[in-house]
Amino acid sequence: MGFYAKVLDGGNIQEKGNLAYGTYKGYYVTLQMSTQVNGYYISINYNKEGDENFWQDFRYRMNDCLAKLQQEEKKLTNFFVKEHYIELSVANGGFAKKVTERLRKIVDAVVEQLQREGCTTGCRMCGSNMGVTPYNINGTAMHLCANCKTEAGNEFEADRQQRLANKSHVLPGLIGALLGSLVGVALWVVIYRLGYIAGIAGAVMVIMSMKGYEKFGGSLDTKGILLSCLISILMIFVSNKLSWTLEAYIAFSGEGYQASFFELYRNLFPLLKELDITAEFYGDLAIGYFLFLLAGVGTIVNALRAARGRYSMRQL
Repeated sequence: MGFYAKVLDGGNIQEKGNLAYGTYKGYYVTLQMSTQVNGYYISINYNKEGDENFWQDFRYRMNDCLAKLQQEEKKLTNFFVKEHYIELSVANGGFAKKVTERLRKIVDAVVEQLQREGCTTGCRMCGSNMGVTPYNINGTAMHLCANCKTEAGNEFEADRQQRLANKSHVLPGLIGALLGSLVGVALWVVIYRLGYIAGIAGAVMVIMSMKGYEKFGGSLDTKGILLSCLISILMIFVSNKLSWTLEAYIAFSGEGYQASFFELYRNLFPLLKELDITAEFYGDLAIGYFLFLLAGVGTIVNALRAARGRYSMRQL
């Protein structure tokens, strides 16, 4: 029996990778591991006919139930009561048995409250129980009816076309990307001063560069992402040079030499050559680029997918 099947023991649960989906105590349930919350997302579909007054009272009762549950289970970090589903975020922590018991307790508490409310289950979007099928949509498991699956596909396609139609303004975008990258430059120099070369600084650099491009350029399209990456690659070189210059400035100042920071920056390479440590400079630079790739490639790939409006939808 797999981990998810143990959590939802007694239900009709299927597992695919980090996704689990099926029915548990009469309700469509999905459970999946998420690196974003370092834990798990749980979604439970429900449906019940009622007017607006009923929905207001129902949401109040459900939120009250979940708030009390959160007091008992501190790992329940967030929850949302939507129109036809409830979504829960549960942080990881503890031994596997403890995690299993925690997740089951949380799911059971929600299901029991839904049962007390007389709720049935159905499609995540409309509540219908006709022809509901599990789908993997952009890495998230969802139970949808045929009509809502088609509607979701149409919305994704419309969004994709809209994203492709949004063109950025290159010149102001480049200015924004350059300004944004300075945050990563500052972080890089600080971390280097502490004695480390951190890929996270490079990741921050490209993220802030893309945000700057989007803010000044009007949108973040494919060319904006590529230009932001090029600026980040250039600024990593600048960051490394600034870090080495700062080290030289501090060392010379400690020895009583009077040399300005900008003079040292301008003449850094002749100085490195004279001290025969040019290889060490480029060694640090190579490590920096390598760590940048490790830390930033996922962000870049996700940004490219978002810019192109790419989506995936397949039946589980």
